[in-house]
Amino acid sequence: MITSDPLREYDTGATRGGSEVRLTLLPMDSILRCGKIMELGAKRHGDHNWRKGIPVEDCLDHALTHIAKYLLGDHAEEHLAHAACNLLMAIHFDEKSQPERE
Repeated sequence: MITSDPLREYDTGATRGGSEVRLTLLPMDSILRCGKIMELGAKRHGDHNWRKGIPVEDCLDHALTHIAKYLLGDHAEEHLAHAACNLLMAIHFDEKSQPERE
C-alpha cells in the first residue's frame, strides 16, 4: 500500500514513497513459532489445506480453546502460537468475506 506521504530522500539521493505496511515491526521470533505450527498442520492436512476455506467462527473457537488451555496452565502444546495461527486464518477469511475497505 503506497500512501500519499511525501517522498523520503536518502543520503544517496534515492527517493521512495511511504508505506502503510511495516512488517519489520512484527516480532519475528513469534512469526517463526507460527511457521512451525503451520508446518505441523501441513504435515497432517497437506500444504495450504486451510486455504480451501474454514468458517471464521471455527477459527475463533480453536483460537479461544488454545487461549483457555494456556491460561489454565496447559503447556503440552504451543497454545499461543496455535491461537495466533487460528487468528491469522480468521483475519484472512474475514478479509475475503468483506467488501472492499478503504
